[in-house]
Amino acid sequence: METDGEARLNEIRAWFNEHGYELFVHEIEGQGWRAPFMPKGVRLGNSDYGVGPSAVQAAEDAKSRHLRGSRIVYAQDEAGKVVEHAVVVKVDDESPPQTIYPDALVHEREIYPPTVSTETIETLTRYGWHVACEDEPDGKVTCAAYDEDSGAFLRSALGDDFHDAVLNLIAEMTPPSVEVRRERDARRSHDTPD
Repeated sequence: METDGEARLNEIRAWFNEHGYELFVHEIEGQGWRAPFMPKGVRLGNSDYGVGPSAVQAAEDAKSRHLRGSRIVYAQDEAGKVVEHAVVVKVDDESPPQTIYPDALVHEREIYPPTVSTETIETLTRYGWHVACEDEPDGKVTCAAYDEDSGAFLRSALGDDFHDAVLNLIAEMTPPSVEVRRERDARRSHDTPD
């Protein structure tokens, strides 16, 4: 039976899903909970996130941050292509949110995270992992891995920059067994329309 907290967390996940995002939740030892959200179909990328003393409160904070306005996110999709998403800005409580698209920007921004090889994206896809990277207040980066099917948190790692965090993360991860990968591939081929 689902608890009130689980039900609310599922409601928030469904809200993000309806808005084209995936929400993940994980605990950081001694620091509370984080709830990063990423555009659907993104395997590896920098994500905005909510924080809180519980999973539900972190998810609520993530939704609130998204509604207030999120920054431009540069990430890589499953094909390894660098994708850019719009900024949604909430000017005040009375006005509807305004969407500002990247071509309206007057300055160039560095692609973040740096481009990662297509092979890395293919590996993440084959293993069924999503990796969300979160900027820390001290300038370091935390990367967290989640299971594609369940959304379950797998592990996280801290690094001095994006590449260090990703390397630290994958250095300690064990790939899923061949059987698990075959089952996942079979489900994907069954779910894909001909």
